[in-house]
Amino acid sequence: RQGIGSHLLTTLCEYLIKKNITKLFLEVAEDNNPGKNFYIRNGFIFLNIRPQYYPRKENKLISAYTFLKELDKNEL
Repeated sequence: RQGIGSHLLTTLCEYLIKKNITKLFLEVAEDNNPGKNFYIRNGFIFLNIRPQYYPRKENKLISAYTFLKELDKNEL
């Protein structure tokens, strides 16, 4: 891993903090374990599940996990 995702996320958070945005929400497919782990490692907390959100093969729908990161000016 090269850390590109972490760098992009850090840059985004810095930009949002400068714009006085205090919360960042995102959704990840329930079957995307690397994605969920990435966001948890980067300070996101699990909020809830959106059932039947993402389409998959054979008209199957899977849930989305909603995450939140509180943005803090002191992290700059």
